[in-house]
Amino acid sequence: MAKDFLSGDGNIITDKTEIEILEFNSSRVKLETINSGFDNERKLFNISGRVKKGVPTKVGTISFKAGSKRRFLSIPGLVDGENNNLNTNFLSLKYVTRVKNSAGEIISYLYDVMYTANENLLNGTLDFEILDPNGLKLSTSTDVSGISNIEVGNPIIKPTGEIRKIRILGNAGATVLLLVNKIHDDVDSNGNRIHRGEESILPLTATTVTKDGSFVNPNSRISGGATGRDINGNKFLVSKIVIPSSGEFSFYQNFKRETSETRYAIHLSKDYDSIKGIIVRDDSSWQTDIDGWGNYATHIFTQFMNPVLTLKTVTSWSNATLDKGTGTFVTFDNSNPCIETYTGRYDKINSEILTSQVKKSFLVKYIFKASSGAFALRSGSDGAGGTLGAPLYSNVSGSESDWTNSIHADNALDGFVGNGGTIIDITAISVVISTTSSSNDTLTLSYYVDIEKWGTKSLTMELNVDNIATLS
Repeated sequence: MAKDFLSGDGNIITDKTEIEILEFNSSRVKLETINSGFDNERKLFNISGRVKKGVPTKVGTISFKAGSKRRFLSIPGLVDGENNNLNTNFLSLKYVTRVKNSAGEIISYLYDVMYTANENLLNGTLDFEILDPNGLKLSTSTDVSGISNIEVGNPIIKPTGEIRKIRILGNAGATVLLLVNKIHDDVDSNGNRIHRGEESILPLTATTVTKDGSFVNPNSRISGGATGRDINGNKFLVSKIVIPSSGEFSFYQNFKRETSETRYAIHLSKDYDSIKGIIVRDDSSWQTDIDGWGNYATHIFTQFMNPVLTLKTVTSWSNATLDKGTGTFVTFDNSNPCIETYTGRYDKINSEILTSQVKKSFLVKYIFKASSGAFALRSGSDGAGGTLGAPLYSNVSGSESDWTNSIHADNALDGFVGNGGTIIDITAISVVISTTSSSNDTLTLSYYVDIEKWGTKSLTMELNVDNIATLS
């Protein structure tokens, strides 16, 4: 067992979250203090032990208990260290329970710590930082008058869209101007995002969940941003909100389904002293003076798209057809490659995906039939560090894989760029040349695909069958 308290935010938060990690079965938990007595002092929880390869295994439990004057604004958890994506092993938290106080505020969480080992760790460890999204209880007084907090939830919007509850907390009578905008971005030739403009998506009339709170002048419009006008040439929709006697004003904001990555912004006018509390206290996600909003505090959401894996098989053969398992042969040549697509879940490991609509592992089998000529298996070097003939696969070194985009992280040693974090294993690769109508007129390629983790970007993995066999 190991127990400690998370450090606060400067001199403002002294009521700290208690973290406790308990051992399970043969695991061991150790707590160390790094750089003791210095400004960069930190606590290190270390979990060690042995597990069965490839099987998600409970190695402990972790509990988060908010300080006596605090509550959790969203779910606490773990944030991956920068080197974790070099490994195919995974550690995740499995929700067990949570505790609320009499006011309905969440004050503790309990998780099982799950670990899946697929290989020896490259650097000996997986590193994580603890995410501790807590804030003052509504019943707790503060020396900053006005708006004490704004709860907007996870900065990531679901790809399918969602209706998000926005809660504004503060002293009765405190006033704030609020805008909710959809950001229109362009992307330059280097993949850099360019802010092009915004448009209002704040509801003209909003359904509140407070008994005595309401939007004031919901149809008001103002100038704002770099150009003063929105992407459609209109002034921005703004709402003046007055905190009711309950100390909480909340409403539902609809973020609709989009077809590409989309950002959204909540802007709060800095003309009102009431928002100083959220800027200086404990929410660093609020930025100031960005994208031309020089007199506002801004919080950014991003709606990411679920990544799509494309398996693309190409050739220069001009006298072959292809059966992808349907029993029907179709044209297969330079102008008609074989393309199969699979949609995953944004930045999710296999065990976190519960829906059967997302394929985690599957067999690929292609039957190539020569309309004339015969197949002959190739051999020798391909001139790029690999070999000809039956294809090879590696998700560690790009130079050792016949599929492109096979490594999930950038590899500076061989100059390959990662595919955006998708970890795929391809096994049981088989190439068989046989006779159907004429000698050696059929080639069967099969392999097994196991998607261990989906990344954050769509990717195409291309295989050139010219390197497997000749057709003449």
